Amino acid sequence: MFKRSDLLSVLALALGPGLVVGCGRGAAEGSFPAGSQPVVARSTAVAASSGPSEAERGWVLSHRPAAVSRPAPAYPAQIRLNNRTEVITQKTKMATIGAPGIRLIHVNGPVADGFVEGLVAAGLVVLDYVPDGGYTVYDPGRFFSNTTFAANIDYTRDWAASDRLARSLNLLAAEQDVAVLVVDHAGNADTQALIASRALARYAGVSRVKNALVYRVRLPVDTIHQLEQRSDVYWIEPYLLPQLTDERQGVIMAGNIDTSGVPTGPGYQSWLTAHGLTAANLARIKVDVTDSGADNGAMPVAHVDLAAGIKSIVNYTSESGGYDPAGHGTINLAIIGAVPPDPC
Repeated sequence: MFKRSDLLSVLALALGPGLVVGCGRGAAEGSFPAGSQPVVARSTAVAASSGPSEAERGWVLSHRPAAVSRPAPAYPAQIRLNNRTEVITQKTKMATIGAPGIRLIHVNGPVADGFVEGLVAAGLVVLDYVPDGGYTVYDPGRFFSNTTFAANIDYTRDWAASDRLARSLNLLAAEQDVAVLVVDHAGNADTQALIASRALARYAGVSRVKNALVYRVRLPVDTIHQLEQRSDVYWIEPYLLPQLTDERQGVIMAGNIDTSGVPTGPGYQSWLTAHGLTAANLARIKVDVTDSGADNGAMPVAHVDLAAGIKSIVNYTSESGGYDPAGHGTINLAIIGAVPPDPC
């Protein structure tokens, strides 16, 4: 809440010089905001008149906040990388600029407003935030000539080969399915060409995660070792091929469908019935699900598989309906109590 002196300061600045707004004796009685230094502004026309002093008359039209000092760094600090936790015991910064590549930097203490934007303005490609207070960036070789961030950063180093490899990789195998994250920058053609020329299989098109390009390929292990040495490779992890595991997919993949494409094999409801979980038995089971909503939020709900199972919807939010735009509540309701009317 504004204090009276604050409001008068705003008024005085808006009205301009030559007009003095009095605020009683509050200023003389110490009503300045904590940590502020009073600045007295006065009209020359009033200054020539006699009467109480300026402090007594309260002609304080603005205040200047006292300087805020940055807290001293606290050590040890931790950077929680994907494959280990790195402990920082003292301020350690690279002495030279070095070649273009990925850097790990750390800010000890609160991150200042505009810090990330400043990194981008300095020409860096910001890859990720790493708890606690760490950032991975691609540096084209000019970052450390910029002193803007010297007071904010207490730790810098090059991204090492070991930083690029997930611990779950099987490097004893001859080849492996992997996802390779490559920094999206103008000079990554050689890295892309290496992946393309050595890939034994490609599983999807190139996608993007933030400022990195993702290649899902099968590679010889010796190529993985080559990639871990490249300055624009950010991360390599196992790629698990998608598997069709849901029941309807299983029935279709087993060939239990008729010529029109309708599944003919036993479905989920049939399996439940075979185990004594008939529709009548299931109707006696009640589950309270508190989640993001339920389908369209109206009774009965729109989806036919849920219509018979949901008995009521209670909306505890300030929104007008209990609809579920995110879908999280609906899928959980379906897992618990959906009754599909079709054979599968």
